This record gives sequence, C-alpha cells and structure tokens, in this order.
Amino acid sequence: MNNLHILINKNKFNIINFYFTIQLSILLFACGNEKENNALRFLKQGNLEMKNFEYRRAIFEYNRSLENKPNFAEAYNNRGIAFAKLEQYTEAVENFDKAVTIEKNYYDAYLNRADALMELGKFDKALEDIDKVKSIYKDSSKVYFIKAMIASRQNNYQDAEADFSQAILLNPSFADAFVNRGTVRYGLRKYNDAKSDFEKAISLNPKQDFAWNNLGQIAILNKNYREGLSFIEKAIYFNPYQPYYYNNRGLAKVMLNQLEDGLSDIERSLKQDDTNAWAYRNRGIYFLKKENFQQALDDFKKSAEKGSNIELLHFYMGEAFFKLKNPKEACMEWKLSASLGESEALPYLNQYCK
Repeated sequence: MNNLHILINKNKFNIINFYFTIQLSILLFACGNEKENNALRFLKQGNLEMKNFEYRRAIFEYNRSLENKPNFAEAYNNRGIAFAKLEQYTEAVENFDKAVTIEKNYYDAYLNRADALMELGKFDKALEDIDKVKSIYKDSSKVYFIKAMIASRQNNYQDAEADFSQAILLNPSFADAFVNRGTVRYGLRKYNDAKSDFEKAISLNPKQDFAWNNLGQIAILNKNYREGLSFIEKAIYFNPYQPYYYNNRGLAKVMLNQLEDGLSDIERSLKQDDTNAWAYRNRGIYFLKKENFQQALDDFKKSAEKGSNIELLHFYMGEAFFKLKNPKEACMEWKLSASLGESEALPYLNQYCK
C-alpha cells in the first residue's frame, strides 16, 4: 500500500431486506395484542432513526421494542446494525447472536454477524457465517463483498480481487466494491486497473471520499503532486473527519515544497492517530527537506517500528544516513529499497555504493 491506509472502504452491514421485514411484521402484528403492536411501533421508530444516522436514538427505540417483545429477532438484528454503525462490534455480535437464536433461518443476521466478526478479526468465524448463507444468497454481491473484505484483511489480495470482481459482476453499480477492488489492485501494483476502478466508483457516486483519496495517491505515486493534492482536497471535502486524508494532503504539500502547511496537516493526522506509520515517514520527508537529518532518521525509524511495507521508507532512510555521513548504512537501505522493486534507489546505488 501507499502512505495511506487506503484499505478498506466498508459498506457495512446488510440492510437489503430491512424494509421488507418491517412490512412483514405489520402483517404479523396487525391483529396482535398491545405489547406486540408497541414492539412494532418502536421498531419502526428505531428504523427511522437509523435512516437519519441517529444510531444511539435507534438503539433506545429498539430497547423499547424488546421490552415489549423480548423474543423479537428483527429488533435484535437492527439493534446489532446500530451498534455496528457505532463501531461497537462486540455488542453488535451479541445482538446478531440473539437474532439467530430466536430465528434459526434469519440469514440477514448471519450475514451481518459475519461483517461484525470480520471487524473483530475473527475471520474463521466470519467465514462460517458466510458458509451458512452462501447457498441462500448465491447471487448476492454482498456475500462476495464480505468474503473479499476478509481476504483483504488477511493480505490475500488475489482472492480479494477475484471476490470483489464477482460482487461487481452481480451488481455493476456497487460503488464500494469498485473502491475496494481498486485498493487491492493498488496493493498488487496494478496501478492502471486501480485507477480505472476508482474513477468508476466516482462515476457511480461522486461523494466517494475513499476513491478521491486513492486517486490522489496514484497521482502522487506518479509525481503529479498538484493533481494529487486536488483529489485529496475533494476527499476531505466529502469526509473532513478522516485523519489519513490530512496525512496524505500533507505529503502532497511537502512534495510541492509547501513545507509548513504540509507539516501542519501531518501533525494534525498524528494527533488523531499516533500509530500511523505513513505519517511518521511523511514527517521524516519534511525533515529531510528542512535538512534536519537526524530528526528525519528518527521518524523513519518510528515508521519502521509501527508499520510494514511502507513504500520508499528504506530509500528515504538511506538518504538520511548518507546526509549524516554514514554511507555504509545508507547503501544497506538503498539495496533493500531496490530489492523491493523501488527504482528510485538505483541511481544512488550506482553512484555511491559500488
């Protein structure tokens, strides 16, 4: 991957049959008792809160629904979705567990639980749930999408690419699948194919901030820094809360010699997430340009400690060592960079490391 955290944009949790199940409940409860009618009323109110992105309020309404009907599988499923939207995945799984315990064939809940289990890193259990539903939803793009997400989390990019492709075949307007396939193609160094996927995602949904960000990374990779900056600005416009976009914008600015503005963006990103190895690499590039070579080297070492497969890290580390008059270490880093297929290191190896 690039400096990026571009993996992975998630279209979380299956609500394809959400409104169908509400209509079904109306048929079931229309002649029921008062508690059942109250349970349905609060379920519907929770669903309205979900549509308005008011997930905590939705949980409150689903709680009220379950107080009236404790064995209401739909309320557990929908409350699980609300918890998942809040990134409370343990609570989400607990609710999906309840839903499938009450209703053994509640396949939407199995699919939702697979998604939440994936977020918890419980990939084997997530795949068990996928196995339960794949024969029922054999033509569902969502099944292949979640399988692909799990493969990508396990750095199995080839399988992920194949499953994202199948999801797209089943649903050609699935913008998130294009974003994610583009991301794994980026990881496979299929940069032109990745770019096409990001452009397709944007054509389907111009507000796809991940796609704008990722196009920016490809532009930066090609040294088109102004174009990259403009793409990342669009990503920030559509999602101003993603710290990695500020790090990426900071890199573009640093490469355009807008050094202090670039540093400000990188520092902002680090305040939100101080574990981002790419941000330390990018700050190291800033210090290289400021000729503060020891500080640059310190940041490059932090980057190496906090992440792996950081593009051009060893190339830049070699430059820092060389500027600190340590050619032996510099050559070791440039050789490592070249072994990773980074052509930027070759001229330095040829000139200084014979």
